[in-house]
Amino acid sequence: MSTGHRFAQDQMRSEANGDHVAAVTAEAAGSLTSASQIPASARFVTVSSSNANYIVTLPNPIQGHEIWIQTDASTACELRTPAASGNTINNVDSDGTNEAALVATNTYHCIATSTTGWLVVSFTNLAADVGALIPD
Repeated sequence: MSTGHRFAQDQMRSEANGDHVAAVTAEAAGSLTSASQIPASARFVTVSSSNANYIVTLPNPIQGHEIWIQTDASTACELRTPAASGNTINNVDSDGTNEAALVATNTYHCIATSTTGWLVVSFTNLAADVGALIPD
């Protein structure tokens, strides 16, 4: 059996045992709440927001972990890393004053490229590649 097949089987077994959350929802908020924190076990997150300045927070990165985020049609919001973590989104410290804008109805692929950084790219709801986000 190839390593890829073994990994896929281990992953499915792990998910069947409840080790991973397949899909979760997050509600962007004006300050950090349990509802606005994306769990470390998340694979796919649907984010809703009632204010474009509200924030949803990625977990601390574990190198190789991937999270897909889909924003609903209501309102855009902001994406950050945990406060005072020094973690980055696309090489920009995003744990406080900097955040990445998430556009309503887009899908985002977040890849932990190290233990301190996320690479985040965006796609429209028509699957057009928007490219990398630049937190500001």
